[in-house]
Amino acid sequence: MPYSKTIRFKVTIPAGQAAGSVLAGDKAQIIDDPVVGARNLVTIPFNETWFITDIYVKSAPSYDFVLRIKKGREPKLETPPVSSLLVSNPSRPQLPVLMFEPNSQLTIEAVNIDANTGTTDYKFEVFATVEVYP
Repeated sequence: MPYSKTIRFKVTIPAGQAAGSVLAGDKAQIIDDPVVGARNLVTIPFNETWFITDIYVKSAPSYDFVLRIKKGREPKLETPPVSSLLVSNPSRPQLPVLMFEPNSQLTIEAVNIDANTGTTDYKFEVFATVEVYP
């Protein structure tokens, strides 16, 4: 029986980071299980297929960026600026559904549009609705 879950993409834009920087590794992580915590890579379980059906934010970011969702090393989607993905935005763009087969790997990168001119790292979360088919 399929079920739905929400995963989070956690992005950190370091203090003083120039615009146009590619953020990966510990700067762009996935949280699919709160017990496990943030990870750089999620391997889809061998008995599941995941469909990412929606990507959204709950508030506008202070520093805008785009999110790149990858299957292994292959880019599958680059979002518009995440500020446009605000859940309350009536004209929020519809993104294509992304499928991840059993044992495939989900990774992300972020590219900041705005420089972080502050003196502290900026942390922000993007949410994704995932339909899981066992």
